Amino acid sequence: MERAVLLEDLKSLMGEYMHDDDKAKLATINDDTDFVNDLNMDSIDMVDVVIKAENKYGIEIKNETIVKLNTVGKCLDVVQERLAEKGL
Repeated sequence: MERAVLLEDLKSLMGEYMHDDDKAKLATINDDTDFVNDLNMDSIDMVDVVIKAENKYGIEIKNETIVKLNTVGKCLDVVQERLAEKGL
């Protein structure tokens, strides 16, 4: 799946967990954007976003991997890897 499409999907999922004041930051997200420091999301929100991505794409991301996904780029990399493993 194309990375730009995944990014837009991820932005949509993240927006559900962000405070209204922070949602404007979605427009400036790039691979280096940090979930906690740049988007003011906490670790529970991040786990929820990953779970929603897993459900949406029918993939599984191990908990030990999730804790390492501190940036948008790292999250996109893992989602793309799991989709490639499924042949998508």
